[in-house]
Amino acid sequence: MNGDAILALAGFALVTSITPGPSNLLLLASGLNFGFRRSLPAALGVSGGFLTLLVIVGAGLGLVLQGGTVAVVFRVACLGYVLWLAWTVARSRPQGPSEIEALAQALSFWQAWWLQWINPKAWTVAALTAASYLSGASLWELVTLAAVFGVVNFPSVALWAAFGVFLRKFFSDPKARVVNVLLALLLVASMGPVLLHLFWG
Repeated sequence: MNGDAILALAGFALVTSITPGPSNLLLLASGLNFGFRRSLPAALGVSGGFLTLLVIVGAGLGLVLQGGTVAVVFRVACLGYVLWLAWTVARSRPQGPSEIEALAQALSFWQAWWLQWINPKAWTVAALTAASYLSGASLWELVTLAAVFGVVNFPSVALWAAFGVFLRKFFSDPKARVVNVLLALLLVASMGPVLLHLFWG
């Protein structure tokens, strides 16, 4: 992979990482409710989970989860998990810096990591990236792919948590609860592709 290809990949990684999706909506809600520092584990989980998924898909192992009974069970589990996350977001409220319970309520690294495996945007981006930038079964290409995405992805998703912190200045507790409900509804709506595949795929 030459310099031009790496530059093109970095641009693709930036666009796909920073645009809205289930993970970024959750990080926005986390920043709004828990602040940036407490949202960092979730941001790391989002980035780490996607990079793991990218490597798995790039190695050709993602096909196991894309057909047959395994795929149906996987999608049902994914839908249930996202509905639970949406319910959690809808019930959240902004936490002050001195409230220790916020640490327990913020989305954890592993919750965010697992979300990537049921995130339709993450699967789509991983599949497109592997198809577009992997010319063969080269381990070096796959490592380069993951490295470039790793450098770009984490700052991009962390910006959503920072934007959530910015929004805290404009919303009192009652208004923030309305925003949380809206974000929860958007999160469920973002799983539309999963519903389409589950019932009509």
